Amino acid sequence: MGSKQKNEDAIIPFLQSGEYFFQRGVVAYQKNHLKRAVLFLERAVELEPSKGLFQCQLAAIYTDMERFERSNDILDRVLKDIEPERSECYFFLANNYAFQGNFEKAAETAGYYMKIAPEGDFAEETKELLEMIKENEPGLLEHPGDMTIYERAVEQAAKGRVQEAQELFEELLEQEPDYWAAYHQLAKLHQHRGDTRQAVQLLEKVHQEGAYVPASCQLAALYESLEDHDRVKEIMKVLTAILPLDRESLHWISAVCAYLGYYEDACRYARLYHKRFVIERGSVAFYHGAALYLLGETGQAAKWWKQSRQLDHPEVKELYREYEQNTLTEQRVRELVQDDFQQ
Repeated sequence: MGSKQKNEDAIIPFLQSGEYFFQRGVVAYQKNHLKRAVLFLERAVELEPSKGLFQCQLAAIYTDMERFERSNDILDRVLKDIEPERSECYFFLANNYAFQGNFEKAAETAGYYMKIAPEGDFAEETKELLEMIKENEPGLLEHPGDMTIYERAVEQAAKGRVQEAQELFEELLEQEPDYWAAYHQLAKLHQHRGDTRQAVQLLEKVHQEGAYVPASCQLAALYESLEDHDRVKEIMKVLTAILPLDRESLHWISAVCAYLGYYEDACRYARLYHKRFVIERGSVAFYHGAALYLLGETGQAAKWWKQSRQLDHPEVKELYREYEQNTLTEQRVRELVQDDFQQ
């Protein structure tokens, strides 16, 4: 009897996993508590040393702390011993080398990333890095090669040549069936043509198999237009639980959160974007301001809208004028967000 009572009263320990400490580290990082974030992520890595994602996030924080050698050591270890296929490590390494002034090594590493992942999550950032290196050390880089099929297809779509763009995307997908960005672009073409069913099928495939954030964001917005609110919630539950590291994914997820009314999440991802990247597109500041305004933080919203206006974002000019005239309403902000996102 006593033994049974003792067992019933025993305290069951809470086993904290690497994922637990990883999430706490991410939260600390988002609050700019870098030293605290490092402590949590070091613990996550200690508990689950085979998780390359944990180590990449830790390396990114060390980069923000300007501890480039420490960051490089971690990234090298991931590539050599843990996940040799984790291509984004080459982008992070190239970025670190550039910060350290080693442009030759930065160019070599960035070039290798573009070779193995020409349409990877960090392709645009890598191109920007190579352009920066070219400006500083023009002799290091050769002339760029011919356009890829993907680039040609995007160019055709931008010119309104929908059929030509569709054929190029389909050709590309025959060659590379897991080219998720191409699925996303092809779905957008179908959506603009009014073929919503085909667009949903393509985006669902990417969402289920590819974990490509822009496509999942587009899918959530599409289901919202179809008034399938349960599916929207399911997709947004997945999206708001992740932490994208690249510029494009952060932009998309912040925008779709603002569009669908997840205003606190929109601000959270926008702050992370501002922390990691220079704002070059007015839409980032526009959505951040809209989310802040709809949370009641009108003064902070105006600050971001002013920055968006300086970057010539089309939707914000009239919005900011109405704000200054004290005629702006929440409904008006929602309408402008919807118009901008659906363009």
